[in-house]
Amino acid sequence: MTQPRTGESELRTTTLVTSGMSCEACVRHVVNALDGMTGVVHVDVNLQKNEATVEHLPAHVDAIALAAAVRDAGYPTRVAETVADTNRFALQPEQSVSCRCGCCWPSKERQTRADLGTSTIG
Repeated sequence: MTQPRTGESELRTTTLVTSGMSCEACVRHVVNALDGMTGVVHVDVNLQKNEATVEHLPAHVDAIALAAAVRDAGYPTRVAETVADTNRFALQPEQSVSCRCGCCWPSKERQTRADLGTSTIG
């Protein structure tokens, strides 16, 4: 995954509707297809909703490319929506790219996510 630097580019969140996932192995396949792309900051795949939510840098990867990567992994996918992350603080270079729980994110980021009722746990 790519880590944006403060001021590098505005983050976008794209929601993909994905079909054909039936187990956690399918979820891992979708995560792996997206996680390795340049410009992808965070991936959350929800098996029950058949959705993948991807935070990404639009200067490096767009929603069409994200959907194509999931389709190439074998799962029919369409873009549901893409929105700007205006209520988000950019990640800093010293943070772990593999952390999903948010434990190594700045405390202000964790507080903002708590205030918004969002989580980084996938």
